Parts: sequence; structure tokens; C-alpha cells
Amino acid sequence: MNNRQLARMIRTLATFHDVQNPKETTSRRYRQAAEIIRSERQDLVDQPYDTWSTMTLGIDADILQVIRCLLEEGFESALRAAQITLPLSLRELFDLPGLRTQYAKALFQEAGILSLDALEKALDHGHTLPIPRSLYGELADEIKAYRVRKRQLPLWWIEPFAQDLTIQLTESLGKEVKVTGDLARREPTMEELELLLFVNDEQEASHFHDTLISLGFHKALDHAQNDDLAWIHAVYFRSETIHERTVAQRLYMIKQEHQAFAQVMTSANPTHRALLQQAPSPMLFKATTENEVYRYAKFPFYPVHLRDTATMPVPMEQLVTKEAYVGDLHMHTQYSDGRHTLEQMVQACVARGYQYMTISDHSQSLTIARGLTYDRLMRQKEEILRLRELYPMITILHGSEVDILPDARLDFDDAILSELDIVVASIHTALRQSKEELTARALYAINSPYVSILAHPTSRMLGRRDSFPLDFEKVFEAAARTKVAIECNANPERLDLDYRLLREGRQYGCLFSIDSDAHATDNLTRIEQFGIPMAQKGWLEKERVINTWPLERLLTWLHRN
Repeated sequence: MNNRQLARMIRTLATFHDVQNPKETTSRRYRQAAEIIRSERQDLVDQPYDTWSTMTLGIDADILQVIRCLLEEGFESALRAAQITLPLSLRELFDLPGLRTQYAKALFQEAGILSLDALEKALDHGHTLPIPRSLYGELADEIKAYRVRKRQLPLWWIEPFAQDLTIQLTESLGKEVKVTGDLARREPTMEELELLLFVNDEQEASHFHDTLISLGFHKALDHAQNDDLAWIHAVYFRSETIHERTVAQRLYMIKQEHQAFAQVMTSANPTHRALLQQAPSPMLFKATTENEVYRYAKFPFYPVHLRDTATMPVPMEQLVTKEAYVGDLHMHTQYSDGRHTLEQMVQACVARGYQYMTISDHSQSLTIARGLTYDRLMRQKEEILRLRELYPMITILHGSEVDILPDARLDFDDAILSELDIVVASIHTALRQSKEELTARALYAINSPYVSILAHPTSRMLGRRDSFPLDFEKVFEAAARTKVAIECNANPERLDLDYRLLREGRQYGCLFSIDSDAHATDNLTRIEQFGIPMAQKGWLEKERVINTWPLERLLTWLHRN
């Protein structure tokens, strides 16, 4: 959990107070605490709680105690600590996109709606509700989307959980447990966590069986019931709720002699598995390495994260790599909502060996992120000029992440944009506009002679907010024509564009930019952790990715208009 996620939960506590005690000022104090935490430069969650009281945060002591309870025991315990007597089920109502607090309050107080289930039934049965009728259909769609998101386990969330889980299971079983399936393939979201355990003989399998049963697993499949899966000794399953997410866990117990084959087959999706099974060979089961599995199947080797397709239209050696990456073009500093200073970000990029970098703090309208006015933007430019002399080993480009406003205008006028080295355009507001309106906004930015990158094009937040709709045929055609780069945003909560859309954009001849969207120096590692793997899953060749270009070529492209 980071500051923003914690602040979001505290704002939900404020909403509970709004509904329970509308005449009190408690909710205002909680919202103030949420804003303080969201704005704090260092991640408070990483700090020992005892140090919080020594910081001059300006958060009341009683709210600090509730926050401590929230972090240590969860949201339900925090409700009790905050003296909230309303049912926990209301939280889903308060968190439902598109349902304003005033409407959620009316549903509870006037219609007795206590949960999302109750609201869904009322909508299905055509009940009259104390909200505008124009919202009925929209809320029904939002509830369906919310249910889908609740089943999804975002990569950014499940990966650290899986690391801890495999360590715990390995210690309990006395033998290594590995991840496989969607997580091994680096899918942005998944519905279950798949695990591998290898056994030497029946005695070891029996011992593991007893241990797994004691840990809450149940046996879901015995290989004897299915000859096609004879290489699987057994499958175990359990489900547990972690921080309000239900984590389904499927563990494959595999015979040791089939280790290589099992690692390939369980990590591949059905399409890729079918590819390998087209050429049945008894040698597949006897392979001792994953490379051998592919050789016996008469196919080129596919790295784990690319095992989601039958064929790949790009030779593996042409895909973008970490080694080819020479500059990050989207990051933030303390000038807006970043945690580190401009110089600290420069030093971190120098340490990574980059040829160039872009400072792209938010523009003026995004006040929640301390967006820069023109005056502050010019002060930042002066600092960049000074730092260029101190750090001649890297080219520091002065840019801005410029908001594409609801009326499709850019947040700075052309005279200001012309003073920047690079403009990264993005949508942060009015996300509920129609597909036509959102597409028009994206196209306006793409057609601007000053815009170089369209950042996180669908504004999704994995597990929390779906992508907004765009007419990608129009977006990709325009981007290919104007040579504006489409961003592959490596923020693990975004991973936007999705790799499947990267594949589509590639077919139109688009250029791409893999960027960290870093708000702290340690965020720069997102490039190798998430950005490069997602770009490879999107089949992006090095030549199409502008972050691999030498400086001279990049500057020529930036001045193309």
C-alpha cells in the first residue's frame, strides 16, 4: 500500500462519517488527513508507526489511532475504531464509480439499500430509487464491471503476495514451490494464482498431501481420473481472502521426471499449449529443459512471458530489450506530485546509465497533483539549465505532462508548449465522457504540432478503474500519420496501453515510448520490471521504441514539426 491508496481508504472512512453523523465535522477532519497523507513526500506506510507521531503531519491523534488500526488490522477494524456503527457492506456502495456520495447516502437513508447486492436487485426489479433515473442503466453497468474487477488480481498486487506465499509453502513442505500460469506470464490481471510442486515418488506425494490438507487445500484432481493429464500427479485448490481480495490458489503436484514439460505447459495459455500439442512426441515428456520441450515440438523457444499466442510475427531477436533502452521520457519531481527533487531524479538516471531523460511534471489544471503554472514551469526550466552544466553526461529534456482538458484543449497554450523540449499529453479528468468525446480529446492532442507522446492512453488503474473507451482505429491512424508516440506506461497500477492494444498499434505503424511515469527514484526500475516485458508482450521491435534511439535521432524526431 502506498500513500495514495491509504488516502483513498481514509476518504472512504470520511464518507461513512458523512452518512452516520452528517452534522458533525469529523468527516472533514478525515478528508484533511487523507489529503495530508496523499501529499506526503515519503511513503508513510513504509515508516514504523511509532515515528508518525514525531512527524509534524498535522493529523489529529484520534485519527492517527484509526489509521494505525487500518494498517494493522484492516478496514473493518478501522470502522469500529472510528466508532462507525454502519454496516461494512456500505463500503462497496461508497466505492462504486459513478455513484456520488450524496446518492449513496440517499440510497441508504431513504431506500434502506445496505449493499451492492441490494442495489443490484432494486435496479433489476425496477424499483423507484432516490437517485436520478438517468443513472439507473449506468449504475447497472458499473456494478457488473465492479464485480469483474473484484475477481481480478492485478499483477502489482498479487506478485508480492505470491513471493511471500511461495516462501511460506516452501518452508512448510520442505521443497521449493514455484509460480506458474498467468503470473509467470506477467499478465496484467488474473483470476487465480497457479503454483508448481514437484514430487519424486508416492511416499513424498503422500507427505505433501497431508501437509497441504493441513494448510487448507483440498484435492481437486487426481491424474488417474484423466489419462491426458498423466503427467500431473494431482491438483490442489484453496481460496483465502487477503485485504478484501479473494485469492484462488491452484497448486499442481507434478512428477519430477516431467518437470520441464510441466513448467512449459502450465505457464502457457490454452492457445500456446495447443501449438505444442500439435506435434505430439514421447520425447516431450522426457525433456530435461524447457528449451528441449520446444525443440522436440519443433518450435522456437518462447520465454515464459510470451507464451500467450500460437505465433509471433516478430523475430525474437528484434524485440526491444532492457539493454537497448537509453532514456526515460516521463517522470515527476517535487515540483508536482513526485517524492524526490529534480536533481535526485537526474542523479538516479545518471546512475542507470541513461543518455537522456525528460522531466515532465503535471500541468496547471491538475491542482490535486500540484500542477505547475507557467511561472513555476519557467523556474523549473532555470533549474534544468543549471543541472545541465553539473551533469553533462546526460541530456536533461524539459517537458510537461500536459492535461488534455474536457473540452479537448491542451492545458497550456501553444506559446508555452513551444518553449518545451517535449510535451507528454494525457487525460486525467472527465473520464466518464462518451467514447466519441474521449476520442476527440485524444485526437486533438495527437494532431497538435507540439505533442510528442500520448501518455497512459486509457487511464486505467488495474483492479480499481477500467480503461475508458477510445476509437483506437482513429487514434492509431492519427498517431502513425503524425508520428506521435503511444506510451507503454510502466506504472504497475496502469500498464497502459494493454499489451494486446500495443499489438494493434504496431500493425498501424505507430511509434511507442516505454516510460516509468516515476514519482520517486526507485520507480525508475519499473522499466525492466514491467515496461520492457509488457512491450515485448506487445511485440514491439526496438526500432519502433523511441527510448532506444540515440540522442541525435530523438532530437530530430522531436523537431519534426
